[in-house]
Amino acid sequence: MMNHSSNLVQTAEQWLEAPVDTDFKAAIATSEALLDELQQAMREPGADRRRLGALIGRVKGTAKRLAAVEPIDWVAVGAGHLAIGHRPGADLVGSLKLQGATHILTLLSEKEGGRKVEGFCREQDLAWLWLPMASARPPAEDRYAEIACQFNDLATILNDGGRIYLHCSAGIHRTGMITVALLRFLGLDGPAAMETLRALRPTTHAGAGDHRLAWAHSVWQDLQGACAVVTPLA
Repeated sequence: MMNHSSNLVQTAEQWLEAPVDTDFKAAIATSEALLDELQQAMREPGADRRRLGALIGRVKGTAKRLAAVEPIDWVAVGAGHLAIGHRPGADLVGSLKLQGATHILTLLSEKEGGRKVEGFCREQDLAWLWLPMASARPPAEDRYAEIACQFNDLATILNDGGRIYLHCSAGIHRTGMITVALLRFLGLDGPAAMETLRALRPTTHAGAGDHRLAWAHSVWQDLQGACAVVTPLA
């Protein structure tokens, strides 16, 4: 019994470290199963009720937070995952952390409050990346080296199993354009890049704009040419 209790405590603590893997509904089901097992363990003779009670409180708290958040649609890209959407406030950044995000890439300019997202990330111990774009127009050629450097960094993060949330304001124009450009840079062909965008967010797929997507599909070779070394996607 004691060995079972110790294993249960270890399982619960591991789950609390990363409650959401890729399946949000499974995370909620796991929380319910853990609560049931922990409560049963509390009734066993010689149970460490203080430790088990504390774990029950933590699992209940995490389950309550899970029930209150909107699930993020993570899509596998290489060894990592990508999600896209609108500007995150403090609550959404907390939700992203809960759902396994490791990095947030902000496309907002400083005038739009891009650095506010940095503050929210700092509070949640999330890495913040910034590619400021003042408008939804395709970037000028003099920014290609900067964009290519950022894309190389994103490739490394994905290869390491990272989870990146990419956003602008509404999560449509700039987000769609940069997401497709990134996917093409990483080696996806045109149809695969568009299907990935659809899986990430159908609203963005439908509304990104033909001229922005045309730029995204045509620029990847120029971006790769702006890099001394291109990081391949694992």
